[in-house]
Amino acid sequence: MTLSEQLKSSTLVEHQETERLLVEKIKSVQSKEDYIRILKIFYGYFAPVEQQIRRFVTSEHLADLHERRNVSRIKQDLQTLGYDQDISFSVVLPSIKNYCHAAGAMYVQEGSTLGGRHIARMISAKIPDTTDALTFFMGYNEKTDEMWNSFKGFVNQRFTSESEASQVVEGAKQTFVRMKEWILLN
Repeated sequence: MTLSEQLKSSTLVEHQETERLLVEKIKSVQSKEDYIRILKIFYGYFAPVEQQIRRFVTSEHLADLHERRNVSRIKQDLQTLGYDQDISFSVVLPSIKNYCHAAGAMYVQEGSTLGGRHIARMISAKIPDTTDALTFFMGYNEKTDEMWNSFKGFVNQRFTSESEASQVVEGAKQTFVRMKEWILLN
């Protein structure tokens, strides 16, 4: 079993629980303000998580890091919607202590590009005038599958020992669990 397959199976419960909470929140979106709340949840969590990831994962490790989705797209979407206030950051964060944990957290962040396309469709169906404010959820547009497969290849090739793999899985699990806690607080 590859590490990306192990990540998928080992984090299935945490992933499903987090996804269920997000879908509930997204289904309740009825206005631009509701959508702004969703974006603030994502920004409030992923901004500090991304900052931790970038302490350990650099373009030396992942050559296309500069092309990967980041929280600046959430900020861009918020600005497009006319929101320019401060956003509270999550105080419930995964413990990212090394390169392996960072890769696990990044697995969650990169994997969210797949579900993001569904979120974008749900939001645009409910609030048609948000199409210019969906850049974060659109992931890599037509390159989303390619970028996801590239990331899985990175994980599978970089972390080959059992110890590394277990730390990557732990980083991903913690990222899902802490995200779920943040969603519950919002």
